Amino acid sequence: MKRILVTGGAGFIGSHTVDLLLEKGYEVRVLDNLEFPTHRAGKPAYLNNAAEFIRGDVRNRDDLNRALRGIDAVIHLAATGGFTPDLARYIEVNSVGTANLLELVRERPRALKKVVVASSVGIYGEGQYQCATHGFRFPLTRPLEQLEKGRWEPECELCGAPMESMPTDEGKPPTPEKAYSISKYDQERLVIGFGKDTGISTTALRYFLTYGPRQSLTNPYTGLVPIFSSRILNDLPPIFFEDGGQKRDFIWVGDVARANLLALEDPRTTGGVYNVGTGTPTTVREVASLLSDIYKKPVSPEVPTMFRRGEARHIYADISRIRELGFQPSVSLRDGLLRYLEWISSQGDVAEYFGGVLDRLRTGGVVQGGAAPKYQGGPAVSLSVVVPAYNEAGNLQSIVRHIVRETEQVLDDFEVIIASDGGHDGTGHLADDLAKEDDRIRVIHHPFNIGYGAAQKSGFRHAKKDWVIVVPADHQFDARDIKKYIDRSGDCDIVASRRIDRKDPMIRRVVSRIYNWSMSVLYGTTLRDINWVKMFRRRIFERMTIESRGFAVDAELVIKAAALGFKIGEVEVLHYPRTWGNPTGVKISTVYKTAKELLKIRGMLKRMSKNPEEQCSDALLRKGTVEGESGLRESEG
Repeated sequence: MKRILVTGGAGFIGSHTVDLLLEKGYEVRVLDNLEFPTHRAGKPAYLNNAAEFIRGDVRNRDDLNRALRGIDAVIHLAATGGFTPDLARYIEVNSVGTANLLELVRERPRALKKVVVASSVGIYGEGQYQCATHGFRFPLTRPLEQLEKGRWEPECELCGAPMESMPTDEGKPPTPEKAYSISKYDQERLVIGFGKDTGISTTALRYFLTYGPRQSLTNPYTGLVPIFSSRILNDLPPIFFEDGGQKRDFIWVGDVARANLLALEDPRTTGGVYNVGTGTPTTVREVASLLSDIYKKPVSPEVPTMFRRGEARHIYADISRIRELGFQPSVSLRDGLLRYLEWISSQGDVAEYFGGVLDRLRTGGVVQGGAAPKYQGGPAVSLSVVVPAYNEAGNLQSIVRHIVRETEQVLDDFEVIIASDGGHDGTGHLADDLAKEDDRIRVIHHPFNIGYGAAQKSGFRHAKKDWVIVVPADHQFDARDIKKYIDRSGDCDIVASRRIDRKDPMIRRVVSRIYNWSMSVLYGTTLRDINWVKMFRRRIFERMTIESRGFAVDAELVIKAAALGFKIGEVEVLHYPRTWGNPTGVKISTVYKTAKELLKIRGMLKRMSKNPEEQCSDALLRKGTVEGESGLRESEG
C-alpha cells in the first residue's frame, strides 16, 4: 500500500496523520470540505504541500469518486463534531457520508486493501464503574432529576450507592445517546461490518480526548484545551459544567497519528476495535489548573452548576488491547500542554468564542441547569437594534427572538425596533405580537412600502440608545456576532463588517463586488463590504442630513461620516443562506435607482462642505415627512 486517501486530512488529527504518512514514504491525497468555523481562513497553511489536496465533501459521491481513484487504502477521519443541537447534520455527514464512501469502495474491491475509521470515546455513553457491593457496573447516563439536584457521581442501580470509576475497555457495551456519538458508532459499525462482508481489512479506533497544535481556536463547540486556553488567555475564567470533577483521558495528537499508522500497517488490526488513549484519568478542574499555571495567569474557574444531559461523568481508557500491538503513549499531559503553549504563542491574538454560544446551547437543550454567565468583554454600551421588515412573516418572530436572546447575553440596556414596511403578508401583526410579549420591543408601522433605506432611517429617528445597529430580518446575519461590534466599538464611531463565506447566489455576489469597487473608485472608500451590517453612534445623525431613500443609504452614511472625521472600524462576520422568502436587490430597476443615488452623493458632499456643522434637520429624521412615512404609528410592548 503506497497511495493513501485521508478524508478530513486538513483537520486537526488528519493533518498530523498526513505528515506522518509522508514522513514514512507514502503518497497521500487529502479530501476535505474545509468546514466552517474550523477553517475560517480556508485551506490551512499547515497542510503539507507534498499531499495532493481535493476540496470536496463525503456527502458528494462525485467528490468521493475523484478522491478514490488510484487509492490503495483509506484513513477515514472526515466528520462533523462537537455538541451542537444540529441533530440531522451529524447523521447526514458522519453516518451517510461513511455509507457513501463504502458503497464506492465496494465498486473497486480489488483496488482497496484497507479502511481505517475514526470512532470516538463518545460511543460508550457513561464509563465503567465498580460498586463495593455489586461489582463491575455499566450504568446508563445519569437521570435528569439526579443532575438537577447536583448529585454528580453515578449511583449503583441496584443499591443506590456511589461507585468508583474504572478504566473503560472495548468490551464495555456502547450506549451512545447524543446524535454525534450515535453517528460515530454508525461509522464504526458500518466500516467493521463492511470489512466482514467484502473481505477488505477494516479497523476502528476509538479516540479519547485528543489535544495539541492545530486544534481549532475558532470553533467554540470542540476541544476542552482550546476552549479553556482561549478564555484564560483573555483573562476570563474557564467555565465548568457540573463541578469540574469529571475524569477524562487526554492524549497527544502525535500519539493518535501513530495509532492511525499502526492500524493501517499491522495486519493484526483487521476487524478490530481499539481504544486510543493514555489510560490516565485527569479531572477537568486539573486541566484548568495546569493551563492557568503554564500560561502564568491565575484565573479562578466559574462554576455555574450547568450540565450537559447525557454526558459521561468519568471515562478514561483501558488501552491493554492496543498496547499488545506495541502502542505506547509517548507524551504526558503536562509535557503536551507545554508544547501546546509553544504553538498557541505563535498564533497571535487568540479570540474567545465559547462565552458567546452558551445561550444557543441552553436554548437547544444541550446545556441545562444553572445560569449562563454574562458576557464579560467589550465596553459598556446601550444599543438600539433596528430590524427593517417587508413581507418577512416567515422570518420575523424567530429572528427577533434570536436577537433578544443573544443581545441580553451581552448587554443590559438595549431595545429592538421593528420597522414594519407596509407589507401584505401579516408581518405588521406579527411585529405587534412580539412587542406585546417583551417591553424591549417597539414597532414602527409604515402605511405602505417606502424601501429598505428609508425604513432604516425611520429606525434611526426612533432609536433612543447611544448606538444603533441595523439587522436584516432574513436570518443571513447571526445576532451572536453583535458582541464583535461591541468589542470593536471602543475607539470607533461606526463599526462596519465584512461577510466571509458569503451564501448569496453568484449574481448577488458579482453585483456586490462591482458596487464596492465603484465606491472605492468614486469616493475612495476602503471598506470591503459597504452594504452589510453596521453599528453607528447615534450622535452621528446629529451631524448630517441623510438624503438617500434606497440601498444607497449605507454608502451615503459611510462616505459622509468619513468626510466629517468620524472613525470607522471593521469586523468579520459569518454569512448564512436566507431561510425563507425571496431576496431582493438584483432587479435591474433597483440597480439603476441605486446607481443614480450613488452618483448624487458627490453633490451631497459639496453641499455638506459648505456647512460642515450641518445638523440633522432633514424631514425624515426630525419631522417624519419623507415620502411614504406620513401616517407613521408606533406600538410598544
